Amino acid sequence: MKNLILLFSLIVTFSASYSFADGLLLPSNENYPKDLLRNLTSRIEVKINGLIAETQVYQEFQNEWNQSTDAVYNFPLPADARATEIIYWKNDIAYKAILEVKQQNTNPGTGEKPFVAAVNRYIGKNGIRILLKNIGPNEIQRIRLSYVSLLDYQQGLCSYRFPLKSSPFVNTSIEELSIKIDIKSFEPIVSAAMPSHPEFTSTVISPNHQILTFTEPKGYLSSDIKVNYGIGASNFGINVYSRYANDQSGHYNLVIRPPYPVPSETVIKKRLILLFNVSSSLTADQISQSKNGMIGLLDQLNSNDQFNIIAYSAGVSRWQSSLQNVTPSGISAAKTFITNLVASGGSRLDLALSESFKHFSDTLGQNIILNFTNGKSLADPKVIKNLNTKKTGIFSIAFGDDVDRERLEYISGLNYGFVRYFTAEENISAGISQVYNQIKDPVLARIRIQTAKGDLSGLGAVKERTIYSNSFSLVTGRYKTPETGSLQLTGTNNSLSSQSFPFEAAFSSDTTTSGFAPSLYAKSLIDLLEQEILVSGETPALKDSLIDLSLTYGIRCRYTAYIADYKNLATSVEDELPLPLVAGLKYNYPNPFNPSTTFRIFISAELKSKVKLLKVFNVIGQLVAVIDISKLSEGWQDVRFTATGFDGQALASGVYLVQFIAGNELINTIRIQLVK
Repeated sequence: MKNLILLFSLIVTFSASYSFADGLLLPSNENYPKDLLRNLTSRIEVKINGLIAETQVYQEFQNEWNQSTDAVYNFPLPADARATEIIYWKNDIAYKAILEVKQQNTNPGTGEKPFVAAVNRYIGKNGIRILLKNIGPNEIQRIRLSYVSLLDYQQGLCSYRFPLKSSPFVNTSIEELSIKIDIKSFEPIVSAAMPSHPEFTSTVISPNHQILTFTEPKGYLSSDIKVNYGIGASNFGINVYSRYANDQSGHYNLVIRPPYPVPSETVIKKRLILLFNVSSSLTADQISQSKNGMIGLLDQLNSNDQFNIIAYSAGVSRWQSSLQNVTPSGISAAKTFITNLVASGGSRLDLALSESFKHFSDTLGQNIILNFTNGKSLADPKVIKNLNTKKTGIFSIAFGDDVDRERLEYISGLNYGFVRYFTAEENISAGISQVYNQIKDPVLARIRIQTAKGDLSGLGAVKERTIYSNSFSLVTGRYKTPETGSLQLTGTNNSLSSQSFPFEAAFSSDTTTSGFAPSLYAKSLIDLLEQEILVSGETPALKDSLIDLSLTYGIRCRYTAYIADYKNLATSVEDELPLPLVAGLKYNYPNPFNPSTTFRIFISAELKSKVKLLKVFNVIGQLVAVIDISKLSEGWQDVRFTATGFDGQALASGVYLVQFIAGNELINTIRIQLVK
């Protein structure tokens, strides 16, 4: 496997894409009275380092039934993310999920219940599923998922999004919603906001460090979390994150971010081919929005650009036989060509790309193909790469719910580009404008990174790529010797002259910081191998390499799944049970019970000095027992209840309601059941 992995050098140019839901817990018992276990708590903590995000979501669910049930946890992992860890709790003991070579659990009733089918569509192809066993009556199931992803970057603005919106499935409020976004940047932070939750609180730690928080005791999961922060970006940002390992080797992530704004006189001349998929598989609305977006794009072309338009379905048709200068009459004629396009059968992206390459005779300008598609094509990425002799960047804008993501990403990855996705609900016209803005202004072409440090893998991947004013690039690799090394970014500017940017990079000996560095390295390799397998077919060597990477780095791939074995203790968890935001009588265990049960209570600082009581009522409202817990201190507390009443006699079988009272105020009520 190691020899195979050395063949892959990695650089990725990014544009974000997202899913749309918080985690859900689906019961396995077909007699469970509801579709989902109740979501009580969602806490999202995000550590942002520049353009890299480490997300940790902690959730609590309650089994509201009088019987035990297994349940499958579903989380809609964003398409550009990889899960790095799952922690789950049983009887207040934290366990870490293990990875095994097997398929993920399916949801109960898959293919039978319309609700489950809707969840499967909602969770998406990159979703995480793990089976949690024997969740007792009224028991609280806790789970914490961690993943690593990358931010979007455009016009000096860094953007993060978390899939919190669960309103199609969870329409009631949850007890606790908490969001914490910890932003650290190499550059000064000039603005930071959470537009999805405008009542956020901002704490400035330093010019390069801010923390945004939002808490809501009775919160609704009705909108995704959106975070933006702006940076001072007058120069190239070249940032290196590194982490050393106990095996005497290190991993690094190198992020190249362009300056903003870019002076117009420094922008490299573009030669642009617009590819328009007019396959009959597109809906009329998709074609209409695409036409509007492309027409709007024509008005944004730089005055010194050259362009042409090629429409494709079963065949191809060109607006002109060669590249055209940007003129008012030319733009008007191009708009008419787009307006008159009609849909027909087929989707020969391979023919369209082959025709496009004929327009580029040299590499003196920046050659770009911008492809608008629903993602249906059998184009061979390796064949396309061999045809691309003029260093042309291929960028795709894909829309619809059944896009061939791996093929498009593989083509763009091999050809200096990226892919941006839009769902059927999104505004395609606005998205086309947004994507074009990311590549509108090339600022440094045919780049490379040079260094005298001879033990760095991965730097060769940057060669011949282009830096655009509104996108960033990530290079991942390994090193052997911890030290500070001198590196130099070089490339060709708009006058075709060589330009250099020297910088110092610390390749750390620290084994505790930048924990995301190995994960991003493995994520990049896993992404690449999965694209290769899905497009070109599985081979034993590729499959073994993918499994080896997955198990070595603890990151799920298409052949592995997270398993709850209730044996692998999570020794790295600092606090065995995360503290809730809201005080209360959380649950009892066991439930049903005989002859005794234990109440699990969280006492906050403001309740510590108050008189605190547990009042037990039978189903007709009679008070049958009172437990004074005033002496209990702050934090988690356990109180044993032996099911005896005021008279010292054992209570009868049945259902009871237990109220937590503090300072004559009702905090909350739970339901318990005594069975003899």
